[in-house]
Amino acid sequence: MNERPLISKDGIKRLLLENQLFVSRPDELNDDSLIMMDSLCLIWFLDMLEHRNHIHLQLEDEDYGRFDSIHAIYRLIQEKGVMIKRHTNTM
Repeated sequence: MNERPLISKDGIKRLLLENQLFVSRPDELNDDSLIMMDSLCLIWFLDMLEHRNHIHLQLEDEDYGRFDSIHAIYRLIQEKGVMIKRHTNTM
């Protein structure tokens, strides 16, 4: 069975552009364009990525240096996998 990935490269690109984390024209951003984020932007991007997709990424310290292109981000997510966040009602 061929399952569709939870997060697509287009979804990553859209998130980068919507939040102005790529400082150039949108048509210049491709899968291998170099993306440079400082630590604060990276944390913010990860929070947005997880929140929007209702997931949690299990990352190691060395993984944070791999967020340098759409392709690298996508590949990292595929390698690490994700935990689906379940909404629970505690009332």
